[in-house]
Amino acid sequence: MSFNVIKRSDVPSALNSKSLLITASPRLVGEWKRRLLLNASEEVIATPSINYWDEWLTLLSNKFPDFPLPLTKVQELLLWEKVIRNNLNSESLSQHRSLKGLSRRASDAYALMQNYRIDTSELALGGEESEALARWITAIQSELQTGNLHQRSLTADIPSLLAPLLSKLNHPENIILDGFELFAPMQLHLLNQFKEKGCNILTVQPDQTDAIPTLTPCPDEQSEIRHVSSRIKSLIDSDPLTRISILTSDSFSDSATLCRELNRALIPESTINPDSNQQAVTIQGNSLSEWPMIEQTMHLLSLLGKRSISFSDFSMLLFSPWLKGADDEQMSRAKADALFRQQNRHHLTFKGLINSAEIESMPAFHAVIKEMDGWSTASQSASRWVQAIHALLLSTGMVQTGMEDEPLRSNIEVRQMNAFRDALISLASADAIHSSISWTQFLSILHTACSDIKLTLPSRYPNINVMPLSQIPGLTSDHIFVLSLDEQSLPPAARPQPLLPLSLQKRYDIPMSHGALQFDASTWLWQQLLQASTHIEISYTEQKGEQTVQPSSFAKSLSINPAPHITTAEQIAGQMAEFETYIDAVDMPLLANEEIRGGTAIMKNQSACPFRAFMNHRLAVASLGDTEPGIEATTKGSLIHVALEFIWNRLKSQSALLALTEESLNSLIRSAIEHAWEKNRSSHSSSIQKFEKKRMAKLLTEWLDLETKRPSFKVVSTEQSYLLKLPEQGSRKLPLHISADRIDQDGTGRKILIDYKTGAKQSPSKWLGERMEQPQLPLYALAAQLSEHDAVSFATVRTGHEMGFEGLAGEDTEIDGIAICDGKRGRPEGWQQVLVEWKHSFNMLAEEFVNGRCDVAPRNSSACNYCGLESLCRVEETGFDMQAEDAS
Repeated sequence: MSFNVIKRSDVPSALNSKSLLITASPRLVGEWKRRLLLNASEEVIATPSINYWDEWLTLLSNKFPDFPLPLTKVQELLLWEKVIRNNLNSESLSQHRSLKGLSRRASDAYALMQNYRIDTSELALGGEESEALARWITAIQSELQTGNLHQRSLTADIPSLLAPLLSKLNHPENIILDGFELFAPMQLHLLNQFKEKGCNILTVQPDQTDAIPTLTPCPDEQSEIRHVSSRIKSLIDSDPLTRISILTSDSFSDSATLCRELNRALIPESTINPDSNQQAVTIQGNSLSEWPMIEQTMHLLSLLGKRSISFSDFSMLLFSPWLKGADDEQMSRAKADALFRQQNRHHLTFKGLINSAEIESMPAFHAVIKEMDGWSTASQSASRWVQAIHALLLSTGMVQTGMEDEPLRSNIEVRQMNAFRDALISLASADAIHSSISWTQFLSILHTACSDIKLTLPSRYPNINVMPLSQIPGLTSDHIFVLSLDEQSLPPAARPQPLLPLSLQKRYDIPMSHGALQFDASTWLWQQLLQASTHIEISYTEQKGEQTVQPSSFAKSLSINPAPHITTAEQIAGQMAEFETYIDAVDMPLLANEEIRGGTAIMKNQSACPFRAFMNHRLAVASLGDTEPGIEATTKGSLIHVALEFIWNRLKSQSALLALTEESLNSLIRSAIEHAWEKNRSSHSSSIQKFEKKRMAKLLTEWLDLETKRPSFKVVSTEQSYLLKLPEQGSRKLPLHISADRIDQDGTGRKILIDYKTGAKQSPSKWLGERMEQPQLPLYALAAQLSEHDAVSFATVRTGHEMGFEGLAGEDTEIDGIAICDGKRGRPEGWQQVLVEWKHSFNMLAEEFVNGRCDVAPRNSSACNYCGLESLCRVEETGFDMQAEDAS
C-alpha cells in the first residue's frame, strides 16, 4: 500500500481541525507541538490533534463502551508468568534463569505476532520453544474468557479487536504519519480501513538539509565523553538557547559518566557543591529502584518476616536517614553500630534486638524494630499487601505524615517516594490475576515495578537532550552529536526473537530477524540522521578493552576531525587561578599533659605510616571493623593465648609436661579451655562454643606434642609486663606498656622470648630494617634486655605445616625454625648487631611520635592495606606511586 507524501514544512498548514498527526514515538509528539507553537502567529492556539501510534489506538478503543478493557502492565506480566508456570514442569523451569524474563519474551513475541498478523497455528512444528509459546497463548486466551478476566484483553490485542469496528467511526480528512520507517501488516490493515472510507493518508518527508557530518576518532570512551562535553560547553557559551541532541548508539554504555562530565562542564559549581535536585541536561534518569531512598525502602521491606538478619543488613538499616528519629538518635545509632562491630554481632535476631539495652536506648529505632518484628508473611491479596506496606512505611517514618516535627525533605526525595507510592498502588491490580499472593512474590513484583520506572531530574539546560540514536527519526536540532558510532552499532547484528521460528520471522520480514533487514533499517536511520541537523558531529572509540574498533561503515568516508587535547579538571582550575602550595601536615609535638597509652601498636603504626599513628593514638580515630560469622580471628587467638598461659603457669617446665599421663594432659587442656572461655567477654551460642572448644583441644594437643620435641627448658615467665620509656634521649618520653607472652630458659641458661601467633607464619625479614613491618618481637627483646646469647621466636599455633617456631638467635638453640644470625641465606650478619639496630629503630620511631610527625608517608604499598583511613589521608595526592612500590 502506498501513501501520499507531504513535506515537513507543509505539515502546519495541512494540520487543521479535520486532520490528525500520528507519530512513531512520544518524543516526536512533543517536538511537533513545539514546532506548531513556533509556527503560529497567535500567542495562544488550539491544542493540535497529535498522538503517537499506541496512544491513538487506545483513544480509538475508548470510543466503544463495550470494548474489552486492556490488562495493565503488571497484570499482563503476572498472567504470562501464571500460564508459563502452570505449563512448564519444575525441570523445565530450572533451565530458564528467570521466569519473569521468559514471560517478557513471550509477551514480546505475541505482540510481534499480532502486529504482523501471524496466526498461532503457524507456530506448529517450529520447534520446542515455538510450540510452548503456542500453548501459552492458548492458555491465556482461555483465561481471558473466564472469571475476573472476562471482557479483558492484552494490549497487543487492541489493533485486531479494533479493525472490525473502525467502520462505525467518523474518519478525519487527513491522517499524517511521521517517524515511521515501515508499516507492519496490522498497521497497514488499520490504515487501509480509513483509506477505504476516503481518508487521505500522508507520510512526512523531511526537508532537505545540507548536513556535512564530521568524524572524530577518540582513544577511549572517557576521552570521547570529555571531547563531546567540551564541544557542548563551547556551543552553550556562544548561545545558551541552542538546541543540542546527544545521540548514543548501542555501543555506548556509560551514561553515568556522560551525565557527570556534562554536569562538570555546564554546571562547574556542581563539582564542589553538587545539587542532588538538578542535572545539566535532559537525560533519562536511573530506575526508581536505584535511587537511594527507594533502595533503603526496599532494603527495609526485604528484611521483613526474617527471624535473623546479618550485621551488614542491620547496619544499613541503622544508618538510614529516612527512618523515624534518624536525626535525634544519630549519635546513639553510630555508637550502637560500633559496639556491635566490636562484639562481632554478625547475625542478629529481631527478638534479641528488641530486648537489647543499646536498642532500647533509642526509642524511635526500637519502635521501628518492633514494627518489623510484628510483620506477618502469610499469603494474602495484593491489595492487602499494598495497605500493609503503606501502613508500615507511615509508622517507620519512610512516608511522612505531615507533622510539624518531621524533618523537611528535598524535592527529589518527595518525588522518589511519590513515584514509589504510585508503583505500590498499581500492584493492587494483581488481584485480578491472583486472589492470594506470597510475600516473596509480591516483593519481587514491587521491585520489578520500581525498576521499570525511570526518575529524571530537572535540567539546567532543557534544550540539550540525550537520547538513543534510534529515536532521531522525525526530530531536528541545531547541533547533533553521535557517540560511539562504530562498526558494531550501525548496522547492528541481527537479533531474532528467540521464541519464534527464524524461518517465520524471515518470511514476514520481522525487524532485526536477519542481516539484510538490519542493514536496510540502518540505512533509513542514517538518512533520518542526515536530515535532522545541518551540524552533525560523529565520534567513536578506537579502543575498547583489548579490541581495536573501526567506525561504522556509514561514517567511514566522512572527513576526519581529530579530537583536541582535553585538559583535566585540575588543569582547567590551574588556568583560572595560580596554585598556592603549603604543608598541611606540620609536626604536632606531644603536649605536656597529653596521655598516651599503648604498646607495640604505636610502634607498628608509626613504622607503617606516621599519619596512621597520629590518627589512631593521638586523635583516637580508627576504622570500624567488619563482623564475620562464627568467632572472629582475634577472639580465637586470645582464647589460645589465655589457655597456654594457664597451662604453663601450672606446668612451669618441659619435664612436668613429659611427666603427664594422657588422661592428665587431656584434663589440663580441658581446664585451660574452660578458663579461657570464662575470661572471654564475647558472647557466642552454645553450639559455636562447643565446636570451638573441640577445635582448641585438638590444636593445643598438637602444640604441646611439638613442645615435647624441643631441648629441655623451663618457663621463666608468662605475660610478663614491661614499661619502656622512649626515646632514651630527650626530655619528653613515650611510655610503652607491653606484655611478653612467655620467656623460656633452656639447659644452657639461654633465654628464649616467645610470642604466640595463631595466624600465618611471618618471615624474620619483617622484623628487620629501619621501619620494620612487625615490631612485636624486637620490642619485647628490647624490653626484656636480651643479650647476644638469647633468642626470640614466634610460636605459630595453628594446624597444618605452618605450626612451629620461627625466630632469630646468635647461637644454635637446636629448635627447628630459629635461625642463627650468621649472614647466610639472607640472614643478618650478627645477632648483637640486630639487637643494636632494633634499639636504634625504636628510639627513632618514638622520637618521631613524640615530636608529632604526622605526614602521610607509608613505608610501602602494603602499609596501606587494611588501614581504613583512606578517606582522610588522601595518599594519592602525595605523589606516592602504589604501583611502583608494588613492582619493587
